[in-house]
Amino acid sequence: MRKQLLSTLTIVALALFNACDMTQEIAPSESPEINQFLSSSTFQRVKPSIAKYGDVDLSHIKHEVLNKDQVKISTFRIPLTKNGQHVGTIIAVDLKSKGFLPFDDTYAVNLENYSNFNQKSQTGIVEMIDLNYDNYVHSKINIVNNKITKWEGNGLSPEIRVKYAKLRKGNKSSPKTYTCDTNRNGDISFSECYSCVKQSIELDGTTSFVCDIPIGGWIGCWSVSTTFCVFLSANY
Repeated sequence: MRKQLLSTLTIVALALFNACDMTQEIAPSESPEINQFLSSSTFQRVKPSIAKYGDVDLSHIKHEVLNKDQVKISTFRIPLTKNGQHVGTIIAVDLKSKGFLPFDDTYAVNLENYSNFNQKSQTGIVEMIDLNYDNYVHSKINIVNNKITKWEGNGLSPEIRVKYAKLRKGNKSSPKTYTCDTNRNGDISFSECYSCVKQSIELDGTTSFVCDIPIGGWIGCWSVSTTFCVFLSANY
């Protein structure tokens, strides 16, 4: 991925994909896709890793469909709890087929870890873990009073890039540049897509970024854009 990204592009994409009319939430009782995800080999593989952070709260799982032009993306959000507290969120994107990710995963899965974040003071550290790529901690975000003061993370590590280089898909033609995969080398991961958000914030000349939604929501406003990035990187 190129580091010379236009911050306005990502900001526009974030605003675009947070629009209510583009996101359809489907009730669990009407969503056979939820059971397909929970029974998938991807989810079964990552469950032990998830358990290290908290308990999966299936009673509050959400299935959402993002719609843009001819693209429909099925996503899942699962809260993680520990001792009655919300300590994390699982974000999954249905890629429809295997061959894009390690272990033949058919869902891209990201874990947002809030265990070191005080939700009352909106201060602490939020970690993001790419469960497809060896549980790699791709982002550590320091937050004070709901403002970012430091963001560590630049996509996948060199070692992981080399390890999974055979999965890269070159010479693809993406219909949109929202993927942040401007060199079209097939970077397909939450690690890469969140790196794009980080770079756009840096290029905007600010050291903090505020979304007027509480934790799990303001991070969610980025994840809408990154889920779109992951899906398009895989399919175009």
